[in-house]
Amino acid sequence: MNRMKIVSILAGVALLSAACQGATPSLAPTTNPAVVLTAAAQTAAVRLTQLVALTPSASPTSTTPTPDLAQTAAVATVAAQLTGTASAATHTPTPTMTPTSLAVGAFERAEFVTDVTVKDGAVFAPGASFKKTWRIKNAGTTTWNSQYALVFVQGDRMGAPDLVHLTTTVAPGATIDISVDLVAPTPSKSYRGYWRMINAAGKFFDDSVYVDIVVSSTTVTPSPTGASGTGTPTLTPTTAGFTISNATMIVDTQTYSGTCPHTLTFTARFTASQPGQVTYSLKADSSTPGFTFNLPAATTMSAIAGENVLQFYLEMQSTVTGWVALNITAPVNLTSTQANFTLICKP
Repeated sequence: MNRMKIVSILAGVALLSAACQGATPSLAPTTNPAVVLTAAAQTAAVRLTQLVALTPSASPTSTTPTPDLAQTAAVATVAAQLTGTASAATHTPTPTMTPTSLAVGAFERAEFVTDVTVKDGAVFAPGASFKKTWRIKNAGTTTWNSQYALVFVQGDRMGAPDLVHLTTTVAPGATIDISVDLVAPTPSKSYRGYWRMINAAGKFFDDSVYVDIVVSSTTVTPSPTGASGTGTPTLTPTTAGFTISNATMIVDTQTYSGTCPHTLTFTARFTASQPGQVTYSLKADSSTPGFTFNLPAATTMSAIAGENVLQFYLEMQSTVTGWVALNITAPVNLTSTQANFTLICKP
């Protein structure tokens, strides 16, 4: 009996062992369900992060609009046309200058002082050559030098060069006489040309000066050689009441020191009450022993009613101190004010 129990027990143990062996996978590790869920969540998070990075944000952002190429080209074309028009309207040359910079607080200004020669409305014969001289003050805080120039900017050129460079330095507060050689145009009418100072950097000053003349075929200008005017002018007979007044004489440079020979420009003015013939000559004297003047011969001209202007160019060969005046002999005897000058010739 005991033997049967032992056999039964052994058989049961064998059956149980076999059953257990059939239900167990071969060497496969047991997977924890919580671990599986955790890994899946991590994978989803990584994928979501990647999608967010690749997907544009839905929140409002400032975007740069795509430019309209046609519109941009049109604006550029108009700008170019305006720039070209402005350049064409300026009529100003671009002199060769050495760029410089102004110190902080520095400014430049050219203040007109007076017309040394050729007052506004001066009358010249067609084709007559004359020298316009302005006296200009350096009203700024910089010192002008030979890189500064007076430049023609607009109006009637009258045969002028593009620019005239300064020949000396001009400190703040000082003045300088700047001259330009001009030629009266042929048609008889009024003319005006404007000029402006320019600095070494090529920047124009805000201030300007001008020359204003009247061209008339009834005016006779003496020739620079001292000879009487070319041709015989048509004279207007003197009538009763014809008077001459306000006769003056000035010189372009009162004191000159430099190389010789040197030409001084004398400008005479007088006022005629009405058109008529006027006869004049020059008077001069010197305190320098042995010096003699080469003066033009007496000339008769047809004066216009109002101010008449005459210019004389006297070449000085040596050092001299003296004066020159206009001497009117008809229709009245009248001597102008004297233009005093000193000329020192240096080797």
